[in-house]
Order: sequence, then C-alpha cells, then structure tokens
Amino acid sequence: MSAPEITVGSIAVAKRETAVCFLGELGVCYEIYELEGRPGYSFIFETGRHDGFSPDDVALVLNFTGRVCEAVAGYQFTNVGQLAADFRAGRFAAAFPQLPGDDKETRAAAQRLKRMLGDWESPSSEKH
Repeated sequence: MSAPEITVGSIAVAKRETAVCFLGELGVCYEIYELEGRPGYSFIFETGRHDGFSPDDVALVLNFTGRVCEAVAGYQFTNVGQLAADFRAGRFAAAFPQLPGDDKETRAAAQRLKRMLGDWESPSSEKH
C-alpha cells in the first residue's frame, strides 16, 4: 500500500481507534522521516498522543482531509519532550479547531459511548 502525498502539516482523521488515537480524532503530521530505508510519518493527535506511522499504517489508520495546516507546516521536530511542551503551549491548536461547546473529552466520551452502543446493538454480540 502506498501513502498519499503527506507533508508536515497534513491533517488526517483516524478511521479506527489505536493506542494513540480515537476513532474520528484529528491528527496532524509534524515530521517526515526515514527508517531503515522506508519513509515514516509522525502524527500528533488532538489529545496530545503521538506516534510514527509507516506507509502501510497510514493507509490502515488514517484518512486525509486534503488540508494542510500552515501554522504547523514549518514545524521542526527535535525531540518528544519539546513536542509535548509545544503541544501544551498550543503550537498545534490551529490544526484542531473546536466548535462552540466542543471539547476533546466530550468528543472522546461520545466516541466511546457510540462504540459501546454499537457493540450492544450488534447481533453478533448476542449469546445463543
């Protein structure tokens, strides 16, 4: 599988939950790197969790919006400590616009509730 054209600042939406992102959570690319001769893409998500993705992982986990956040496009990654400090300082906030009355915790709770109800309503979860 090949990844779409990704640049620092590319915005994506998680199409599945992983250890670093919730289903539907926005992420922004903050670094493009090479590891053992293959490309890699580092993303930070709305909650501040972050990870690197291979092209196959990108295709499996992320849908791209076609948008690039110009406020992040010039970001120079140095280390995860600085990344965390930059996140807390709002360096990535422009990539994660919020609607009035919207917050990360509410959206995360809504996603968890949706999954729980989906599992509960699923015929495959019934015991026979």
